[in-house]
Amino acid sequence: MIIFVLCLCLISAGFTSPAPDTETSPSLRYDIYTKNVVVEYNFPGETRGLELRIPYDAGGLQVSTDDYVLTNIDGHQVISVDYAEDLKIRYASESMIDKSREGYYFTSKNYLSERSFDVVVVLPESAILVEGGVLFPEPDSIDSDGRSVILKWDNYNDEQVLVNYEFVKKSNLLFYIILIILVVGFILYELSQSRKFKREMSKVREKTKKVRKKQTKERRKEELTKNLFEDEKRIVEYLLDKKGRECWTKELVRDLGISKVKLSRKLRSLERKEVIKKIPYGNENRIRLLVKR
Repeated sequence: MIIFVLCLCLISAGFTSPAPDTETSPSLRYDIYTKNVVVEYNFPGETRGLELRIPYDAGGLQVSTDDYVLTNIDGHQVISVDYAEDLKIRYASESMIDKSREGYYFTSKNYLSERSFDVVVVLPESAILVEGGVLFPEPDSIDSDGRSVILKWDNYNDEQVLVNYEFVKKSNLLFYIILIILVVGFILYELSQSRKFKREMSKVREKTKKVRKKQTKERRKEELTKNLFEDEKRIVEYLLDKKGRECWTKELVRDLGISKVKLSRKLRSLERKEVIKKIPYGNENRIRLLVKR
């Protein structure tokens, strides 16, 4: 019985399919900035006997293993790795970017053409492909992350990638709109402040005018009445407050409480002093102050 079970297990194991190879292709990514390119190689799984040529100006080199050798050959740098797992190599270079009248050119050379890579090129922010410009080879896809154009090639093993791009010219419209708003706002503010200042100055002038008028009136009243007796002062002050500086004798009797006899005497005294003038109207006199405003 035991032997029979063992046989069944062996037969079952013989018909079991081997696990599929899930090894991922190596990838190569170029992130282009204004003046340089950041290059990143990813070799998943085991890497043996790798010799990778990198540009002469490559800087900021990062290798995921310490077991590598960097040498100079024919003006280029060569990274040699005998063995590594999940190897990653990263560096930056300026020699991949050229500028001309047609825009910018990104050029990369694949020194591992015997291998296939999933290649990604990320253009700088606000950069676009030049219409009718050079784009070699034709990418498998062109996408965007909302800020940059992204080009992709699957299983690429040619020697070169060439991309012609340019930066989108920034419109000055928003700048001018903001500038106009600021200028208009400043002008409106200045007009508002100017009107406010004028109103305040008008109030000050009106107040000053009233004060001066009152001071002038008090000064004239003082000048007119300084040599007068008490009732005479009252008559002059009364006339100063009346419209046209004149009134009827009956108004003086009524408002000042001076008898007609006494008022007649006081008016004669003021008339002799040339302070007032009596203008007869029938049985009534109109009294006029002879001093102007």
